Amino acid sequence: MNDPRRAPEPTEQATIPVPDIHAENEHIAICKIFLASSPNKKTGNYVILNKKSGDLLGEIYWNFTWRQYCFFPESHCTWSTSCLDTVVEFIKGLNIAHKTKKV
Repeated sequence: MNDPRRAPEPTEQATIPVPDIHAENEHIAICKIFLASSPNKKTGNYVILNKKSGDLLGEIYWNFTWRQYCFFPESHCTWSTSCLDTVVEFIKGLNIAHKTKKV
């Protein structure tokens, strides 16, 4: 049985190419996605992917209640400070860009 708290065994898996990368570090890539269900949406949706496995780690999208972009991590993901820093800096940039467009 796999213990989710235990780090996975290292593999020699090739890095999966990720399209439309908006931000990245050694381990993650933040990519914009387009949803066919909402083609006229004014705010973007982004996914955070593990660069080696391609696993979905979380999403970033506009939160109407908070009136800003927010991070929604997948459950049972472990985050390093460098990966969190990448996500935080990306969200700060999105929120600044969104505010300056409205002025």
